[in-house]
Amino acid sequence: MDSGDQAGTYRNRPIIPWLLLVPSLVILAIFLYYPLLETLRLSTHLVRRGAPKEPFVCVDNYTALLGPSLEWWLPAAIGGLVLTAAAAWLSQRSDHDGLSDWTQRWRRLRGLFVILTVVAATASVFGPGYRPVFTTTLILTSGTVLIGLGLGLGIAMLVSQPIRGRSIYRTLLIWPYAISPPIAGILFFVMFDPLTGVVGHIYETLTPWDMPNYRTDPTLARAVVIMASVWKTLGFTILFYIAGLQNVSIQMLEAAQMDGANAWQRFRHFILPSLTPITFFLIVTNVTYAFFQVFGTIAYLTRGGPSGATTDAMTSIIEQARGNIGDGAAGSLVLFAMVLAVTAWQFRATGRRVHYGG
Repeated sequence: MDSGDQAGTYRNRPIIPWLLLVPSLVILAIFLYYPLLETLRLSTHLVRRGAPKEPFVCVDNYTALLGPSLEWWLPAAIGGLVLTAAAAWLSQRSDHDGLSDWTQRWRRLRGLFVILTVVAATASVFGPGYRPVFTTTLILTSGTVLIGLGLGLGIAMLVSQPIRGRSIYRTLLIWPYAISPPIAGILFFVMFDPLTGVVGHIYETLTPWDMPNYRTDPTLARAVVIMASVWKTLGFTILFYIAGLQNVSIQMLEAAQMDGANAWQRFRHFILPSLTPITFFLIVTNVTYAFFQVFGTIAYLTRGGPSGATTDAMTSIIEQARGNIGDGAAGSLVLFAMVLAVTAWQFRATGRRVHYGG
């Protein structure tokens, strides 16, 4: 039978494709759609464990999280956005091609203020009780993603060099990804223990100062959580960057070197653009990990302390659900909306800069 006879096989029998999709649709309905609808229902009720009734409270669980207010950082971010947008517009008018260095700089600065304005507006939407949770989530997510990508790319480039035993190095670098987030939290809990931790012992041996206690220092606590999260995801990042570096054209790099491009210029103008598809994928996956899975590390490393400095959105949802499951459901939907917004922005902003080979 030729391809022409195979085309449109199920056109007159539309029930067959639906029958083939039934197993997947049943699984999605049980494990995805029903939990989502049940979470939406719980978010509008006062639900306490063991209580016989679940009174309907409408949007009270949401208003406990949201409390819009005009703070100083929102007008400051909007003012900076207006000024940089005006400067970029004036620079572009004098530069008809839009390719001058000043035009590009103003555009990048305008993009930065767009991000700051969105973050400031989002922070202003949340109430004073939830605003520290939003700030902590933003800090932990940004630190995990940015440090993880930069460090992962650097290590991937090192182990991609023609050195003896590099397959062993790659294996040792990748295996931490197989460890679960709670185990990563336990390992760093033991390493940074103020009394018996090996990190404190090395620090006090090499320096004349005592090792600060991360359990009482909010800044250090956040830094330790970021380090544990970066270490946990580093193997995944390295693995994909190694695969991406193998697809970078050697002939292109050699031609650029012959034309006088130094190592930094080759990295910036040739290697990085070739890695944009993988970088885009890693940004999305690492942001998702930072939003939804870091709480496992936090639970065993800092338990949200000190003074809530490491209480991210997922940790806050779990704590809220212990008293009122409806509060936790509302918080989970708010977090879900945040992740959708961040992912949509990544596809719109970062996705435009992705260059696929060919």
